[in-house]
Amino acid sequence: LLERLSVSASPWGRASAVAFPFLLNISTIPTVCIVLRQSLVSAGLRNQKALAVSIGAPLVLAVLLHTRSGFDTVFALVGRGTSVVVNFVVPVLLDRLSERAQRDAKY
Repeated sequence: LLERLSVSASPWGRASAVAFPFLLNISTIPTVCIVLRQSLVSAGLRNQKALAVSIGAPLVLAVLLHTRSGFDTVFALVGRGTSVVVNFVVPVLLDRLSERAQRDAKY
C-alpha cells in the first residue's frame, strides 16, 4: 500500500507514504520504553536503572536499525511475523480453547 501511495498522482498519497514510517517510529519507541520500564521494575530492577535501560536500549537499537538498511529488513520481518501469528496461530489457539470449553461444559 505504501509503495502504491508513494507513486500515486495525489500529493496526499505521497505525503502519507513518507509520513507513515516516521509517525510509526515516533509512536512506537515511547510505547516500547514504557512497557520495558514497567517490566524491568516488576522484575525487581530499581527505578533509575530500569529507566536508563528502557530509554537507552530502544534508542540505540532504533539508531542502529534506522541508519542502515536493517530497518527495512526488520520492518518486513515483523510484518510477516505478525501476519503469520494473526492468520495462522491465533485461529488454531481459539479453536483449541473453544474445543476445551465445549468439552468442559459437557462434564
